Amino acid sequence: MNQEGVNTDSQFDLYFLEGFHDEKPRRCTRIKEVLFGVRGTSGLLVSVSPPCSGKLYEIDDREVHLLLLSAYFAGQTFCPEQKWPISVHIYLPLVEGPELYDHIMVAEVKNIALGEIRRVEPRLEDRTELRKRIQLNQ
Repeated sequence: MNQEGVNTDSQFDLYFLEGFHDEKPRRCTRIKEVLFGVRGTSGLLVSVSPPCSGKLYEIDDREVHLLLLSAYFAGQTFCPEQKWPISVHIYLPLVEGPELYDHIMVAEVKNIALGEIRRVEPRLEDRTELRKRIQLNQ
């Protein structure tokens, strides 16, 4: 856990690699794993910060705080992450309260981009503090 009480293992950065609009990287926080599509492949519902603009995706003027990610390559999983970075499809949930669903169908999302999720690198202060603790324990 970091100083703010957030489990850093549940956070990662999302980079939009190819999409319909130019989006800046977003910090993601894992909400829950869901089944996605007819085959029930693994999907990951995340909250993003800062939020995306709904105007870019023709869904009114609201800000988009939740996205659904699915692995781009077969065999990749989110829990546990096998290898970073992970290539993903990025979807915008079209259903109200997607965090209440355990299974989201393809018709209930809008495909907005291809991307990549990367592990959050510890801040310089955190790495320095960690080195100090390791040296004290030796």
